Amino acid sequence: MDVRNILIPVAATPVLQAILNFAGLLKLVPLGHWGWNEDILLPITYVVATGSAAVACLWPAQSNRTKAILIGVGLLVLLASLGVYTWVSTSPPKDILWLYDAAGYVSFFLTYISFGFVVARVTKFFTQR
Repeated sequence: MDVRNILIPVAATPVLQAILNFAGLLKLVPLGHWGWNEDILLPITYVVATGSAAVACLWPAQSNRTKAILIGVGLLVLLASLGVYTWVSTSPPKDILWLYDAAGYVSFFLTYISFGFVVARVTKFFTQR
């Protein structure tokens, strides 16, 4: 196993996340009643995305079809979690706040997990020899 197949995708994930955060494209704002501020939550998202990228690099995929399926599933999860987080953050329910919080936390962190997974798999696909 070549070390570059792990180091390059894992290093590319926080770099791309920093670029997208700077542009304001992937910087999700914590929900107001969570008690977390951006200064605490933003570094955690980098750790989550980078850890997910490391797992994605170690996940075996032999054929190009399997690699494409993994990237496609990761993109679907990314889009679904962004959609759920957008829905939860714009329309809070009145009666079931615990479900609202659970959906918010899961979709918030699943967005960064799937982002790290997809970036690592795409980077690994293009950098493999």
